[in-house]
Amino acid sequence: MVASNAIVLSPLVSVNNIQLHFESVPGFLRRQALALAAPGVFKSLSACDHVAATFGAGLGYACVVDVGDQKTSVSCVEDAISHPATRVCM
Repeated sequence: MVASNAIVLSPLVSVNNIQLHFESVPGFLRRQALALAAPGVFKSLSACDHVAATFGAGLGYACVVDVGDQKTSVSCVEDAISHPATRVCM
């Protein structure tokens, strides 16, 4: 069996105008368990979607604008940290 790795991306969720990376701790743990339960997956990494977009572009810092179907969110990321004061969901 070939060893594989998994990356679990979590969207920025807005609950009562408070923006969170994970809906709940049990939901987060359930997604991690699902990733690790897949055949051949031995390691798992969790990342916020804005941080993953910055890494994917090969940048150390960026202002990420996510234009989605139902919402648009903006977040400034620096050194793999999505700063809470810069997150805006519209």
